[in-house]
Amino acid sequence: MNQKQMRRMAQGAARSEMNRLGMDPVYKKADAALRVLDDLDRMEPDLIASIWYAGASSNQIRLFKREWAIGNRRTHRARMASVSAGFRLSAMDRKS
Repeated sequence: MNQKQMRRMAQGAARSEMNRLGMDPVYKKADAALRVLDDLDRMEPDLIASIWYAGASSNQIRLFKREWAIGNRRTHRARMASVSAGFRLSAMDRKS
């Protein structure tokens, strides 16, 4: 498994753990995700996400932060589009 795949696994693990803790990862910064990975590394050091985090270079951390922000923007836009579409549909129902 290459660094990019491991980084993606780490992002997914951070999102999953944030959801489990009742946090919405879309509205959390990458630094919060890295803190979650730090906790995971201490609790479950054998996870791929933990192994990636423990050995991540500064460049890998930079890429993680950039990809985290891009992913959150995309998710936020998709949510807003679905809310907007739902609003338009409900407005059309009222006209009928």
